[in-house]
Amino acid sequence: MGMILSTILFEVIFVIYFEWGVVGILYGQIIAGAFVFITLSLRNLNLYTVKFDKAMILPSLKFAIPLLPFAFLYRFESHLDKLMIERFLGLEKVGLYAILMGIVGMIAILMNAMNNSMRPFLYRSLKETSTSTNEQINSFLQFYIFIGVLGLSGIIMIGTNLELFTSNEKYLSIRPYFIFAAIASIPLIIVRYFTLVFIFYKKSKELTMVTVVKTIIMFLLMYILIPKYEVYGAIMAISISYFLNAIIFYFLNKKYGMPEIDLIKALRIILLFIVIVLGTYYFVDSIQIVGLIQFLVVWVVLIFFSIPLIRSMSKFKIANHY
Repeated sequence: MGMILSTILFEVIFVIYFEWGVVGILYGQIIAGAFVFITLSLRNLNLYTVKFDKAMILPSLKFAIPLLPFAFLYRFESHLDKLMIERFLGLEKVGLYAILMGIVGMIAILMNAMNNSMRPFLYRSLKETSTSTNEQINSFLQFYIFIGVLGLSGIIMIGTNLELFTSNEKYLSIRPYFIFAAIASIPLIIVRYFTLVFIFYKKSKELTMVTVVKTIIMFLLMYILIPKYEVYGAIMAISISYFLNAIIFYFLNKKYGMPEIDLIKALRIILLFIVIVLGTYYFVDSIQIVGLIQFLVVWVVLIFFSIPLIRSMSKFKIANHY
């Protein structure tokens, strides 16, 4: 959270006040990252213990080297939208867009936490492939999406009530984008889950190739959509490219004989979230009230709807704990 908030603060200062454009965004991320790195290093000095273990390092390098292009492209595409917005819409839009995506980007922090908490249990199930473990694996996917859309609902509530944090009308102008941006972020959640699975099966080359395709599609879509739809165009380009990415992962999942995905149950959660958010937006006039009502309804309805899923996940974790 500190990383996200400090990044947003520095980006606002460098882009809007100093008018440094995308360079200002980069400076903001570098300074925030350096601050977090120094803080963590000072608190954990024992991290820096050098020991060369050939038996461990060489297999790790064999797996990690093909992922280097993936990591580079991942970082590149995270700045591609801002570069294109500066190219077509100017510096002011870059600053506002950076704030919008900085807040929406908090979903990445949530999903990283989910990755860390779920990975041991998911990988254990992937290793012990059977009918029962396939059901568990699909429960992990559903739970992953369930937590993701709850997080997106919270982001909508925060974004549509920015007046609680600032009175600047320039910043408040981005409030209407949050609902669309949150819904458009759903494919990213699915892609992150598939990435976990592909890493388990050591499909690093496939991850890189799919990311190359996704980045090319994203660039082309931004070039076409941003001049026509401005900020909405950038959001659409990201969402469509991640959606196509998820489709490719789905078919590769089947091609390599990975556990079959139960799309129906996963899509139920997504569709329920979208219906509630759009229904609230349609029937409620105030954007601030929309954020609050959809948050309450999404959490109550989805938790009630997902009680069997929550119970199965808790039983699974308890069983594995003992």
